[in-house]
Amino acid sequence: MTQKSNAVVVGAGVVGLTAAFLLQQKGFEVTLLDSADQPGGLMRSKYSPFGDFDYGTHVGVATGEALLDDFLYQHEQLDLVKFNIGKSGNFYNHQLSEISPFLNLNHLDKDDYQGLALSLLQPQIGAHIHNLEDKFISLYGEAVFHRVIEPVVNKYFGLPAKKISASAYAFFDMNRLVSFDAETTQRLKQVPEYDNCLGFHGATSGADKYYPSSGGIGAWYQALLDKTIACGVKYLGNCQVSAVNTLKSKIVGVQTNLGDFTCQQFIWAVPSPLLGHLLHSKPRVAKPVYRATAIYDFTFDQPLKSDCYYINVHQPDKLSGRITLYQNLDVKAQREGHFQVTVEVLQEAGFDFESRIDDIKLELESIGLIDAKHQCLYESVQPLNQGFPIISTETEQSVVSLNKALLHTFDNLALLGRGNCQGFFMSSLLLQAFEQCNEMEPV
Repeated sequence: MTQKSNAVVVGAGVVGLTAAFLLQQKGFEVTLLDSADQPGGLMRSKYSPFGDFDYGTHVGVATGEALLDDFLYQHEQLDLVKFNIGKSGNFYNHQLSEISPFLNLNHLDKDDYQGLALSLLQPQIGAHIHNLEDKFISLYGEAVFHRVIEPVVNKYFGLPAKKISASAYAFFDMNRLVSFDAETTQRLKQVPEYDNCLGFHGATSGADKYYPSSGGIGAWYQALLDKTIACGVKYLGNCQVSAVNTLKSKIVGVQTNLGDFTCQQFIWAVPSPLLGHLLHSKPRVAKPVYRATAIYDFTFDQPLKSDCYYINVHQPDKLSGRITLYQNLDVKAQREGHFQVTVEVLQEAGFDFESRIDDIKLELESIGLIDAKHQCLYESVQPLNQGFPIISTETEQSVVSLNKALLHTFDNLALLGRGNCQGFFMSSLLLQAFEQCNEMEPV
């Protein structure tokens, strides 16, 4: 059976949901398709009697567009806690810093610090940037890159920085460093070259941030899905796209296991190589690289000893990658005496995550977040099916070429989301979706 609609959106992540809602508000009849039985990707939560755990650190950030922010953060059935300053920290060279999520050069030994601080004051202006190594050297200089940054890149990505896209420089807050004292940093940041690479001492105010008072980030995603369906969008999960129908310069529909759908506007909000495969498009995209990843969840009987909501563990010899302290986000759990923390770990394929749960607890203790008095009420480890995507230079170049070819061929196609190399930060991806949807009009 063929079903007609003005617009088909493939992919029910936050960007796809937002696009579907915005188009429905503009008068389109929208069908939203997703292959998963539980959409949202990593924007989900795992529920347990000892608290709710997310799959990574997720906090909603205001975009500044009233219509968009109203959809994202105004919900009758969901209480969102709004905060302007989110405290975050980092652990490096065996020291915990709670002033910033950025790697802190002040933790280095005196001799190391003096030489590297001088290197940091000599930016590589006009450098040609082809990969992640080039990007970091342009920001921090060769000495800082090789002594400090390169071992951290190897820990997180498992690939040489020369093989990774420069767009990955913001992952794990590696796009800035803390150095010098607060007053000197304030003065240096008045110079654009230094402002681009130095982080402030302490949390700074910025866009409003949101997190559910209970239920984890999954509760927010479910509220968005409910609002999208309530406005008239037809949503179908477990829907596998098997073919894409085209006519001249248009994508006119898709074939799926749940039927065929025709459309006038086609929005693809999942990685574009999947669309390229269905259309037998050229150029072929290089095979993506994934880093094996697991999420360790713990609940303790008393608060962990930090008021940060997340901490980057930049220490190369630690398994822990990023630690999220839900105790500082989840109001309900605090009232119930449940103090949750999640630890992300990225490793080589075949790594035995299950056997290392006690090692992760020991790392929490060595970092200074728990001590012998903390009793663990709940623990689990969840390996992620696909892992953490590593954007290699080869993959990015081939995806960008594919995107250009697709958009040149089909004038009713929009490619949205991080999986299409459209950007990194969620707020910027949502603004891109908002701008593109504003340009579309139902026929």
